[in-house]
Amino acid sequence: MVAGRLHRWRYPAPAWARQSARMVDDVVDVVVARMDEVPEGQRAEVAENLAAMVRRAQLYHDYGNGRISRREYTRRLRALD
Repeated sequence: MVAGRLHRWRYPAPAWARQSARMVDDVVDVVVARMDEVPEGQRAEVAENLAAMVRRAQLYHDYGNGRISRREYTRRLRALD
């Protein structure tokens, strides 16, 4: 029988979290660089979607770099959706 708390896994974070953060960063960079090509009427919608992507990327970064636990990552991810 094991007494006490089990060792809690936190570090290192899964590779997919770091990879997802880099991928979202790349997409955001491309969208921002080409924002002037977006028609004026659609810029507000694109900016809103871009802000959502940045929030998600920050979450991936925090989890991927081990700043937040898996439980906190899941909680924040559900709050975004």
